[in-house]
Amino acid sequence: MSAVVANVLLKLHDFLPGQIGDNRRWSTELVEALIMAADSVARERCETFVLEQEITLTDAENTYDLNSKFISVDQVEFSTDGSAYDDYLNPATMIELDQESAYWESDRGTQPDKYVLLCAPGVPETTSGASDGSAIIIYPSISSCDAQTIKVIGLAQGINTDNVPDEVQDLVYVPYVMSILLSSAKPDEAVERFQESLSGVKKVSSRFSDPYVERP
Repeated sequence: MSAVVANVLLKLHDFLPGQIGDNRRWSTELVEALIMAADSVARERCETFVLEQEITLTDAENTYDLNSKFISVDQVEFSTDGSAYDDYLNPATMIELDQESAYWESDRGTQPDKYVLLCAPGVPETTSGASDGSAIIIYPSISSCDAQTIKVIGLAQGINTDNVPDEVQDLVYVPYVMSILLSSAKPDEAVERFQESLSGVKKVSSRFSDPYVERP
């Protein structure tokens, strides 16, 4: 169990004393699963949990594995020296690549200008050699690479770090989980809790989008 899940679980025990655990109203496993669901909602709606993956390009290679934690890819940047990123790749589809060139897999250039996502980010299935089911194609590939890299930036899912601010847990995670747990027995309170989580999302989002507001 990650520190974030454990911390949110303790907070929920305070709100729902004696109701979570073995032979209790809700099992620990169920509540942990709901915390993970709250995590995905928070990352998607707050747009604050950003994942960056740097990929070093190799000679004549088109396809690279993506981190399985991505739930969306917002931009892909290019660097000629592996440090300064000053160019962007444009998103494309496989159909557009085929229209660009019937032999796009063997086309070479000095730097890529397009990218295509293979499979949905985060899907744990093998697709075109990607170990976790998600991969990125760049076009065109570079015949002889030196220090060129790309940086993939997007939203992440799954809790595997301890970097979720405590206040965000209070504002978003706790009321979201409680709204689901109370939906049957106390629907009115469940609605209130859900509204709290929505308000929390707005508050957290504003702190990351307004440079004049102190971030949590």
